[in-house]
Amino acid sequence: MNTPANIRTQAAAGSEDDGLVLGDLIRLLFDKIWWVLGIAAAVVLAALAYVTIATPIYSANALIQVEQPDSNSSPLASSTALSSFSGTLPTASEIEVIQSRDVLGPVVDQYKMAFSISPQRFPILGSIAAHFARPGQLSRPWLGMNSYAWGGEIADISSIVVPQALESQKLTLVALGDGRYALQDPEGRRLVEGIVGQPAQSGGVQITVNRLVANAGTRFNVVRWNQLDAIQGFGSSVKVGEQGKQTGIIAVSMNGTDPARTAELTNAVADSYLSQHLEMKQEEASRMLTFLNGELPRLKGQLESAEARLSAYQQKSGSFQPSTEAGIYLQGSIEYERQLTALRLQETELLQKFTPDHPMVQAIQRQIGQIAASKSSFDARFRGMPVNEANALSLQRDAKVSQDIYELLLNKVQELSLTRAGTVGNVRILDRALRPAEPIKPKKSLIMIASVFLGLILGSLFVFARRQLTLGIEDPDVIENHLGLPILGAISLNAAQVRWDSSYRRDRHGRREILAKSFPKDPSVEALRSFRTSLQFAVSDARNNILSMSGPVPGTGKSFISVNLATLLAEAGKRVLLIDGDMRRGHLNEYFGITRAPGLSEMLQRTLLPSQVINQTDVPGLHTIWTGAIPENPAELLELPETRGLFESLGRDYDMVIIDTPPVLAVTDATIIGSIAGSSFLVLRSGIHSEREIALAIRKISQSGTRIVGGIFNAMPMRKAKHGKFTGGGHNYVYSYESEKN
Repeated sequence: MNTPANIRTQAAAGSEDDGLVLGDLIRLLFDKIWWVLGIAAAVVLAALAYVTIATPIYSANALIQVEQPDSNSSPLASSTALSSFSGTLPTASEIEVIQSRDVLGPVVDQYKMAFSISPQRFPILGSIAAHFARPGQLSRPWLGMNSYAWGGEIADISSIVVPQALESQKLTLVALGDGRYALQDPEGRRLVEGIVGQPAQSGGVQITVNRLVANAGTRFNVVRWNQLDAIQGFGSSVKVGEQGKQTGIIAVSMNGTDPARTAELTNAVADSYLSQHLEMKQEEASRMLTFLNGELPRLKGQLESAEARLSAYQQKSGSFQPSTEAGIYLQGSIEYERQLTALRLQETELLQKFTPDHPMVQAIQRQIGQIAASKSSFDARFRGMPVNEANALSLQRDAKVSQDIYELLLNKVQELSLTRAGTVGNVRILDRALRPAEPIKPKKSLIMIASVFLGLILGSLFVFARRQLTLGIEDPDVIENHLGLPILGAISLNAAQVRWDSSYRRDRHGRREILAKSFPKDPSVEALRSFRTSLQFAVSDARNNILSMSGPVPGTGKSFISVNLATLLAEAGKRVLLIDGDMRRGHLNEYFGITRAPGLSEMLQRTLLPSQVINQTDVPGLHTIWTGAIPENPAELLELPETRGLFESLGRDYDMVIIDTPPVLAVTDATIIGSIAGSSFLVLRSGIHSEREIALAIRKISQSGTRIVGGIFNAMPMRKAKHGKFTGGGHNYVYSYESEKN
C-alpha cells in the first residue's frame, strides 16, 4: 500500500538532485514567460515615460586656481618666521570664502533671486494650453476663466520690498489692464496698486514692475524671500570643492534646467569671488601702506640720527680703519640688528590684525627672543675690544642697519602702491563655465538599458513569489517531489478545449457530449489513452478490478476523466462498468441522456437487484449505474455490511469497474468507496489545489486503508505540458475543455 510516509521518502530522495530544482525554476520561467515579459514591458514603458517627461538637468563648472600668497603682504616676509605658515595652499579657506554670503549675496541681487513670480494656471489644462503658446502672444482664456494664465504671459519685476511679516508669503499680483496692476496679501487684501514701469509704494511695500503682458484679471504668484534665506537657498545649489589634494584648483559647479543660465550663474559666482578677493587684497595693501607710511618718518629720523652721530665721531676721531676682528664683529652685528628690526616691524604689523595670543604673533616673538639671545652671545665674544674701536663699530652698525631698513621700506611702499592700483592677487579663473550641450540626467540610454534588466528581474521575482504564495499547484513535479504521489497521467488544457467547452456541450438530444466519442483524435484523448496503458500495469497487482476516482475538492474534472476513460477502455475491448458513486450531486447520466433513477441507491437499499439498475450504453462494452434517487443518508448506505459484497460481485462480471466518487475533503463517501476498491486515483486540477490540501486528501484516503495508486493531473497549462516530462510519449499533446464542476 502506498502511504504518505512512503511518498515522502521517495520525494526526499528525488529532492537531493539540485539540478531538478534548477530545472523547475527554469521551467517555471518558461511557463510564465508572458508574465515576465509583460512586467518587463511595463517597467520599460514606465522608464520611457519618465525619460520623456522628466525635466533635463544640466551641469556647468568653472575652475579657479589658488596660488601661494605673495610677499607683498609683509614687508620682510623673506626673512621672518611667517614662512612656516605658508607650507600648504590656502584652498580650504578659499572654499569657505566662495560659499560665504559676501560672494553669493551679490549674485543673488544681480539675478533677482530674492523673489519669484509665476502665473497661476488651471490644473492640467492650463499647462497644456501654455505648452502651445509663445511668450508675448496671449492665449484666449478657456471656459471664460480670466483669472488663470493660459499661455503667453510675461511678468518682470525689477525689485520688491515687503515688511518682515510678508516675507516668504505667497502674494498675488493681479493684472488690471491698461498697464495697471495690484498686489494682494495672502488674504486677498490690496497692498499696493501701480503702473508698469513706475515704482509703487504703500504701507511698507515697494515694487517696480518693468513689464506685464497678461489679460485683465490674470493672477500671478509673487514671493519675496528673506535675504538670508534667498542666499542660503542659492548656496545649497552651488557645489565647491578642490580638484585632487593640494592642487590649488577649486571647482565651482551648479546644476539647473536652463543650460545657458546655469553656466551664467556659475561664472557669476566665480567673478564675484574674484572681485571679493581683489577687494580684500587692495584693502590689505591700503592698510599696509598706511602702516609703512607711518613708520617711514620714524625710521628716517633714526637713520639721520645714526648718520649724524657717526659723522660727528669721525670728525672728532678722524678716519677709522677696523681690524680684521672688528670687521667680523661689524658684519655679524649688522645682520643681527637687521633681523631684529625687521621682526619687530612684523610684530607691530601683526598686532594690528591679531591679538598677542595668535600663533603667528607668538611665533614672531619666539624668534625675536632667539635672535636676541644669539646676538647677546655674539656680543660677549667681542667685549675685549678697545672702547674707541667698539664705539666706532657701534655707530657704523646703527647707521648701516637704519639705512638698509629704510631703503627696504621705501621699496615696499612703491610695490604696495602699484599693487593697490592694480591688484592681481594669488587667485585666477582658470576655466570659465561654458553652456553644456547634453544634460547630466536623466541618462536616457542608461535608464532604458537598466529598465530592461530590472523589468526581467522583477518579472522573474514576481513569478517566483506568485509560485510561493499562490494556493494552486500548477506543476505535477511539485506533487511528486514534495508529496511522493506518482502522477500517472497529465491532461493538458489548450485554447481549443476551452472554445469547445466539452463539459457542458450538448448534442441534439440534450446529452453532454463525450470527448472520446466526438473528437477521438483530440490531444486530450491521446493523453487519456496513454493513461489507459499505464493503468493496466498500475492495477495489475491490485486485490480487485474496482477503480475509485476522486478529487480533494469539487471542480477537479473527475467525472470528465471517469466517463472518457471508461469509453476508451470499452473501445479497447474491455467490459467496463461505470458507476456514479456521488449520491449527492452526481450527474454522469447526463452524458447518456438517461434519468438518474433507478440506480445505486436502490441497489444498496436492496429494493432493486444489480441487474435491474445496470444500463446498456451506445458504446459497445460500456455499462453504467447511475446514482438513483438521492438518499438522505448516502454514507450510511455505503457502510452497510453487504455493500462490499455487491461491488465485488459486480467486479467479477466486468473487466474493469470505475466508480466516480464525491470529493474526499467534502464528505466521507469517497473514503468508504476507496476502502472497497482495489485501486484509487486522485484527480487533481492544475492551479486550484494547495500542497496542504492534497496532503490532507492523501492522508484521509490512506487512513481508511485505501490503496492509492497515483494521481491524474487535469487541465495542465499547455506550456507546462510542453516543457515538462508529462508530454504523452514525447509529443506535445494539448487539448481544450472545461472540467466538471464537481
